[in-house]
Amino acid sequence: TGSWVVEQITGNKRVYQEAFFKKLLLQGFQQGFIQWEVLLNTKVGLEVTPCSAADLWQWLWSRFNQGVAPPIPQVITLKETETGLELTETVTTDKHLCTLLVEGTQGRSACPEHRGDHDRIYLTGRSKVCGVMTMTDPPMGWTSTREHLKWVWKILSSSYVHDTEAWIEISRGNDFFIQDNLARQAKQSKAARTIAVTKGQGRDVGAEMKQEESFEAQRRLYEGTKALHCTPVFLVYRNSAEELTHACNLLANSFETAKVIRERHIAWEIWLQALPITCKRLLHGNNLNERRLTLDTHTVAGILPLTMPKDIDRRGVEFLTGRGGKPIYIDLFHHQIGRALITGTSGSGKSVLGWRFAMEALANNIPVVGMDISSSGNSTFKTAIELLGDQGAYYDISSGSSNLLEPPDLRRFDKLERDRRMESWKDFIRRALSAIAMGKIHNPHLAQRVDALLIRALDVFLRDPEIITRYNRAFEMGWRSPEWQQIPTLPDFIKFCTRERLNLRSFEDLDRHSLNQIQSQVSALLASRLGKAIARPSTFSPEPAIKFFALSGLTNEQDAYLMAINAHAACIRNALSHPRSLFIGDELSVLLRRDGFAQIVGETCATGRKDGIAVLLLSQDPDTICECSAGSQVMQNINYRITGRITSSGINSFQRYLGYPPNIISQNATEAFLPRSSDLYSCWLLELGGRFWRTRFYPGELMLASVANNQDEREARDRVMASYPPTPKGRLLGLKAFADEYISALREGKGFSHIGQGLSVAESGRSPQQKDYPSDSVEHDQRSLIAR
Repeated sequence: TGSWVVEQITGNKRVYQEAFFKKLLLQGFQQGFIQWEVLLNTKVGLEVTPCSAADLWQWLWSRFNQGVAPPIPQVITLKETETGLELTETVTTDKHLCTLLVEGTQGRSACPEHRGDHDRIYLTGRSKVCGVMTMTDPPMGWTSTREHLKWVWKILSSSYVHDTEAWIEISRGNDFFIQDNLARQAKQSKAARTIAVTKGQGRDVGAEMKQEESFEAQRRLYEGTKALHCTPVFLVYRNSAEELTHACNLLANSFETAKVIRERHIAWEIWLQALPITCKRLLHGNNLNERRLTLDTHTVAGILPLTMPKDIDRRGVEFLTGRGGKPIYIDLFHHQIGRALITGTSGSGKSVLGWRFAMEALANNIPVVGMDISSSGNSTFKTAIELLGDQGAYYDISSGSSNLLEPPDLRRFDKLERDRRMESWKDFIRRALSAIAMGKIHNPHLAQRVDALLIRALDVFLRDPEIITRYNRAFEMGWRSPEWQQIPTLPDFIKFCTRERLNLRSFEDLDRHSLNQIQSQVSALLASRLGKAIARPSTFSPEPAIKFFALSGLTNEQDAYLMAINAHAACIRNALSHPRSLFIGDELSVLLRRDGFAQIVGETCATGRKDGIAVLLLSQDPDTICECSAGSQVMQNINYRITGRITSSGINSFQRYLGYPPNIISQNATEAFLPRSSDLYSCWLLELGGRFWRTRFYPGELMLASVANNQDEREARDRVMASYPPTPKGRLLGLKAFADEYISALREGKGFSHIGQGLSVAESGRSPQQKDYPSDSVEHDQRSLIAR
């Protein structure tokens, strides 16, 4: 009242209100937030992150409504500036916060209702029915500390528990009353024992146990244990009252020795008490009946939901934990540029998971480049890439050409970043040319001089005015233009590898030998079939969102090695042309045995982060990667290790190379880790920083159909796809038709020989519009291939 009088007399009402809120918020921060943050982060050891205002508002909105929340109606912000504390108020609407929450959307109120039922709440804004369950008796004890801490998670992670929340509110109890109650209980137990002996009934075991428990509780109180009031409340949400009753009955029988019952009288009031915008405490009424549990600080940890699978990333490729179904995300692009290794036997689902990472990159406008060793030319990703139309390109470089000396397109970067990326490209090309020049010769002195001359030759070559003009004209006019056919290639470079062009004043025998080595090896390469593949202008566009190179039909080990280096050069070229990119290496175990190629992959893992290159490697086991010359360089830079089904003989490899405990990795060799075709998921063990997660991966049906790679699956898909026009829309319609039959056959455990047998060849002439598929569903399917 006095403050109101002063405000009216002085006319400084706003000033006094501002001072009041500054003091209020500052005290809340110092006496509330900081103390709890220190307690939870430092003393308890939990990694607690405060929510932002937007996160809190969205969470509160989801309690009453569905969808994305509107802008926050009013926000008061207190921040520290150079001149002191500054209080700001952001107002988007004059409506009260609660008004926005309950007024609903689309003309339908979101105000919760009880409709005369005292045991449930009808959430009209969410189309849900909520039941409330309270704990009346705590558990009698736990067998171990681990069971003590994960007791609540063990119950809530059961397969039949979903759409269920656990709310536990704790407050300080009165130690004097608790000690008095324990003393009375001890006296009562002693009296009961005396009466039993007097009446000749012998020992009263129950009274003795209660007395011992009372003495133990008093002992803990004297040692410093505090008494706490605890109110465990469980909110169960379902679509109908019948489902709610069934779910509550199942949950009530899941708490072992603890007793949990459903609230039959004031469910609506307890639901309101669980909201952070109400002042009442949980189960704390004015009546004489104390519904809160009284526990000590040691026991209360078993009631708190402290244990759950730790989050990895906030977005990315989604996995679900095997127990509880909690989403776990792996992000290779946003929070940081990551590296991942996927291992598993043939048929474990490596390629399906690898393609999911590629889709995640495409959905975020991040280009993808990859390499795959395919003996028959039928890569797992070929069909999926072709379905993307002009945005995807799959090349078998044994039948095309990829210009080794084609530089990345750096026109989108500023000069400083452009120069840095160009140096990265030049360094990679120098190593590729050194591998060509040295071949199988192992002479350290010669290799060192060849390397030095190649550095000088590349510098002179890329500074030549004519070469610069030809490069610029090729990129300006595009890859289908005549100017593109005049882009500098390897034959142009070899002309610069002479004493005169390099201006070598001090010319030793080693220099002459080195230049002869370069010229002879490159000339021999140019005369071969392999030389035509790497020394001519590229026959593919540098612009597709995803490019995959199949290294097929190469029986000679040296040719396969050089082609792999050239394909990797194209990958690096594409990666350097964009701020971020993803490189996928599928089954590169053969090439990693070559020191030069292993060194290239190792340096990509080690230094590619600064160029924005995320790396995804797929292999059947870690042996080949760890045993290659750059094994330590690769493995030390792998962030995420994702392991699927392995063989029993492969357990030792993971123990020896990755240091996995036997009791953890041995489960990957059991039948329980095999992909479950009937439920369309595969099992994966995620490892990051020594922590492990057992998860499942559920691919989309269209995605699974597009990367099915077994011979009978490919034949079935080809039969269906052959009856549709070879257009992007026709291919999508064919994939949709194949997916419908394919998924059904997988779930039922049938073969695939019957798929596509009923389609006639005449159907290939029909247009997609004549089939029973609406055009809008086709567009939706096309989008689903490259977006979530």
